[in-house]
Amino acid sequence: MSAAKRTLRSASIVRDFPQDGDKLGPINDEDIPSTPKKKRVRQSATPKSPKKKTSFKQREAELLLQYPIPSDLSLPESFKSLHQPEFVKGLKHVLTIDPSLYPLIVSQPFGPFHPSEKPSNTDQGHFEKLCRSVIGQQVSGAAARSIEAKFVGVFNDKGQFPTPQEVINTKDETLRSAGLSVRKTEYIKSICQNFIDGEISQKIFENCSDQDILEKLVSIKGIGEWSAKMFLTFALHKLDVFASDDLGVARGISRYLESRPEILQKAQKEVDTSIQKKKSKFDDGKKRDWKIIHDLYVQHIAKDYAPYRSLFMLICWRASSTNVDVLSETSTTTSK
Repeated sequence: MSAAKRTLRSASIVRDFPQDGDKLGPINDEDIPSTPKKKRVRQSATPKSPKKKTSFKQREAELLLQYPIPSDLSLPESFKSLHQPEFVKGLKHVLTIDPSLYPLIVSQPFGPFHPSEKPSNTDQGHFEKLCRSVIGQQVSGAAARSIEAKFVGVFNDKGQFPTPQEVINTKDETLRSAGLSVRKTEYIKSICQNFIDGEISQKIFENCSDQDILEKLVSIKGIGEWSAKMFLTFALHKLDVFASDDLGVARGISRYLESRPEILQKAQKEVDTSIQKKKSKFDDGKKRDWKIIHDLYVQHIAKDYAPYRSLFMLICWRASSTNVDVLSETSTTTSK
């Protein structure tokens, strides 16, 4: 047991005993010591000094020492082998726009785009991911996994996800017994109905543009634009998606621009912000440790990375230390 814990424990024990002023009855002579005893002072543990916060600029400088930028911007073979070919092609495009991103990119792989990670290509697979998106809304990853396990357990004990028809045929009360709220139960049944009616299917995902798929998904009750974009990125592996309304992206691009003020200045010259009064959904008066950038500037800067804006979004998340594995679980095993 640490000194700090011992101190806390002993303090709680002493607190439970009556003090001198709490004694019942008269105080006798034997209660008064002839010589006052010295109180033993228990030394508490030395307080830990707070960790120094490293700025993104310092972090980039440290990464540059570890990963110097090659003149030809070539990615290490060991790094490329951990990613899908089209993703590697996209990273090369990103580096032609901003070579200074090289150290941040190669510092660690982008796990959700490993060659072994395949996009879903069946109706059932898409159905499962969209349901998980709803199950995970506004709860932690651990809570989402727990609810999902109970949800699946309503139908079988083999861990096999139910079909849309099975869910539709199940009473709301039964689904809610798995931990789903009234609203989430309604959302999941709405997803089921869209698959049963053919409004959502693998055929649509194969033949429609990203924008059409986005609009189709957002039309489903319970699937907002953010969830739809995460589905496009992580479930379908679409590489030209950008969620400027994501907190991690907003924070990441703010930090990215701290050391690249010329990029923001260029956007400020080229974009007319008078067409949109509110500069960001995060411009809400809350105290933040990063500068809020106008949505229109963020979107304008991201356009330079088309048709690989998803990769720039991943880099923004990395700049803001956002756990992308959790975000990918949003569309593959959990949600926002």
